[in-house]
Amino acid sequence: MKIAGEKLLLFLVSNKDLDFICRIELRSELMVIRGLCRV
Repeated sequence: MKIAGEKLLLFLVSNKDLDFICRIELRSELMVIRGLCRV
């Protein structure tokens, strides 16, 4: 799960979606995976 979350963060950084990244930082890794599904 941690690796998947890190890949999601790298994807968002590459897209310069900093606001979404800030929100994910406050969530658990499970929420990170859910965010990935939304993207």
